[in-house]
Amino acid sequence: MRVLDLCCGLGGASEAFVRAGDEVTRVDNDPRFAKVPFTVIADVRTFDEGVDWDVILASPPCGQFSKVRRMFGGPIVNPDLSIVNACFAVRRRHPRAVFILENACHLKDFIGPPACRRGARYFWGDVGILPTGTWNKWGGSWEPSRPSYVPKGWQTGSSEDRARWPLPISEAVRHNAAVLDALLVAVTRRSRSGVG
Repeated sequence: MRVLDLCCGLGGASEAFVRAGDEVTRVDNDPRFAKVPFTVIADVRTFDEGVDWDVILASPPCGQFSKVRRMFGGPIVNPDLSIVNACFAVRRRHPRAVFILENACHLKDFIGPPACRRGARYFWGDVGILPTGTWNKWGGSWEPSRPSYVPKGWQTGSSEDRARWPLPISEAVRHNAAVLDALLVAVTRRSRSGVG
């Protein structure tokens, strides 16, 4: 599958796709993430995504939509939705792609209810079924023996670590995308062959 990971940060959303050998392009505007494999440093608002994508993942910055922001910063007034809107614009240009956007709870006040929620993560789009496990909320287990372990090469407890999708969610998203892709291929074959 061809996977586009917008606002990728440390790349947790697309990690299962990378491990499965899929073609992944990660995009983030923060040069600190240049060393994350398959990352292009670019602004999603101006990035030319070019090819057709099978899967589009997006995790726009969530600081202004988080509960913490609302607790300490008061109500959210006139938020900058330009990055969120750019992610949805990419989705509109690739209507056959599986699209999932993840963000904090109060984004729902501006774009409508999410498809589902897992912990502090809210998901919009073609979400499918996601695990309900008890992974560490900071992006994976702290125990090296656990499959969701994330080596802390970045500042421990940083916003980048907290924002990293847990591997079980990335794996579930990949599984759901593969199922949807297979269904699309089957439907396309049936319609071309003239079978009901």
